[in-house]
Amino acid sequence: MEPEPKKKRVSSAAAWREARELVWTHRRRLTIGLGLMLLALHILLNTLAPAENAPGMRVFMNAITGDPVLCILFAAIVTWLVHSSVASVLLVMSLAYAHFITPYAALALVLGANLGSAINPIVEGARRDNPASYRLPLGNLGPRRTSNR
Repeated sequence: MEPEPKKKRVSSAAAWREARELVWTHRRRLTIGLGLMLLALHILLNTLAPAENAPGMRVFMNAITGDPVLCILFAAIVTWLVHSSVASVLLVMSLAYAHFITPYAALALVLGANLGSAINPIVEGARRDNPASYRLPLGNLGPRRTSNR
C-alpha cells in the first residue's frame, strides 16, 4: 500500500494574501492593456491625419457613411473579419473624434459592429451536421439586433 499524500493546509491569512496579489496582478495587466490600446489609437489618429485631407478618401467615406444600412453592413463585415467588436468600435470612435465621419454614421457603424460580433459564433461555432448547434448562436444574435451592449 502506498501512503496517502499529505494534505496541505492553507491558513486564511495566506489565502487572503495570495488573493490580494492576484488582484494586483490583474490590475497591472488591465492597465498595460488599456495603455497599449490608447497608444494604438493615438498612432492610428496620427496615421489617419494625412488621409483626412485626401479627396479620394473623403469620397470613399462619404459613400460608405451616407446610408445607415450600408454603414451597419460594412461595420458588421469588418467586425466579423477582425473578430473584435472592441477594436471596431474604438476605430469608429477615433474616426468620429477626428470628424472623419458624422455622429449618425458613427452610431450606425457601432450598431453594425455589435451585430458583426454575433456573426462569429454562427459561422465558426455551429456544427453543420447538427442543426441544434445553431440555437445558442442565433439566440445570441436576437438581442443584439434590438439593443446595443
